[in-house]
Amino acid sequence: MVEFEHQPWKKIIVHEVVKYPIEFFITQHSLGVEPRGIGGSLNWADGVVFDIAHFRDTDDVIREKL
Repeated sequence: MVEFEHQPWKKIIVHEVVKYPIEFFITQHSLGVEPRGIGGSLNWADGVVFDIAHFRDTDDVIREKL
């Protein structure tokens, strides 16, 4: 039988930080969203807005994920 184990995250690695004025960030994040449409969600923590982007699964990224 297969065993499953859950472990909470111990470390989060941030590979890149880009700072934008909030107006520019909101404008860029809402491009392509129709009026009254729903765009992607943003994460907000301690006064900082996070827009999470995932890396393409290259061999190096897969190796780091493992």
